[in-house]
Amino acid sequence: MHEHQFTDMADFWVITHEKKNQVSADKKGNLYCISAPQAPLLARLNDKKDVLASLLKAGDNVLLFMDDTTALKGGN
Repeated sequence: MHEHQFTDMADFWVITHEKKNQVSADKKGNLYCISAPQAPLLARLNDKKDVLASLLKAGDNVLLFMDDTTALKGGN
């Protein structure tokens, strides 16, 4: 069965922080102020797929919800 997901509500937050810091959120929406971010040495999705190159690209949307099992769930 093919399903579609629709979002009918979105919140926009404005977060004030020092210029030297970055703000990041976890999957539950908790915010964290990061003062000295460091690049990861290793990144694997589902303990298999290497996604390090995608994480090192600039921008916030490179790896959002990247899941290599979605094709299997829909029968494709």
